[in-house]
Formats: sequence, structure tokens, C-alpha cells
Amino acid sequence: VTTISNGLFQGCTSLKEVTIPNVVTSIGSSAFQDCTSIESITVPFIGESLYSTKSFGYFRIDEFEINCTVLENGDMKVEENITYATNETKNGVTRDIELKNENNSKNSATGFELESVKVDGIEYKKTYSAQNGDSGVYEYTKGSNKHSFKVYTPFKRQGKTVTYTYLLKNVVVKYQDTAEIYWNFIGSKWDTDIS
Repeated sequence: VTTISNGLFQGCTSLKEVTIPNVVTSIGSSAFQDCTSIESITVPFIGESLYSTKSFGYFRIDEFEINCTVLENGDMKVEENITYATNETKNGVTRDIELKNENNSKNSATGFELESVKVDGIEYKKTYSAQNGDSGVYEYTKGSNKHSFKVYTPFKRQGKTVTYTYLLKNVVVKYQDTAEIYWNFIGSKWDTDIS
């Protein structure tokens, strides 16, 4: 199954937990409308062949996997696994996470809590001052509309997977009869689209 069709589970009041498998590429409108007992939804996202020049240099992103769980209180726990690759020597990578939705102001996070930054499974430490050549640390800048990371992990002609784990506060818009989530996980600042 690669598609969850429009209204497939609409009105299923006994449904409490939903885990979307990573083979699903689209979810139709109202697929879970009026499922009033849902306590959590886990939605993985996998993209391929994303390119960015905003890091310390040119990178190819071979895999961008996002696992998220929408919590009952309207928050969303997110784990991003981004596999960066390059044929050059690099000092690390950068990542911006936007909190404000440019297309719909109702669908924005009101807060952000960082849990961890890991590279190839090893947890990195936050620092306020790093320089090229450092390793095992990251700089974190909190802005009004975005949070930025500069991860110091030198590598030469290889790939590394960076895992960002965080909590987005109040991303679900609640209405009297339903709730809505519209979140742009990738953001709007990448140099090219995911193909």
C-alpha cells in the first residue's frame, strides 16, 4: 500500500494509534477526519537526492528520513536522520528548522525544544564557540522564526548521518469538530527540490 485514500478511516472512533509505514507516499484528504480517539500518529518521511550549498560547502543528501509523532496535547516529536555525502573535504554541516509556516500562519509552532544532535549515532555537545577542524560539537542559534545548527564533524569523501531530535510545540490547529496539521518538514530554504 503506497496511498491512503481520501476518507479511508473517516469516522473510525475506535482508532487510537496510527503508524504510517514508510512506503506510503501520499495521504488523501479527510483520511482520518472525525477519528476522535486518536492519541498519536507516527508519520515517517523519506526523501532522496537533495542538494544544498548552504553547509560548509557543497553536499549531496542521499537520504532524508523524518519520523514524527503527534502528541495528544498538539505537540510533535520529530527525529530527522539526514545522510550527507560529498566528494570533498568538509568541516561539517548546517541545518535550519523553520517554526513559522510561510503559506499558512495558523500552522506554525509556538515553541521548540532540542533533545539531541548525533552524528553516526554519537551524541554531540552544544558549544558557543567552535572553529573549523573541531569535532563532536555543534553551535545552536535560536531565532524568532527558525533555529539554526552548525555541526562540526570534519569528513573527507565519505557520508555521515546527522540525527536531530526535537519537540515542536502546538503544531496542531484544533477546531470544534476536528484538528489539522500542516507542517513543511524540509523548510523553504533548500537550493534544489527533492527529486
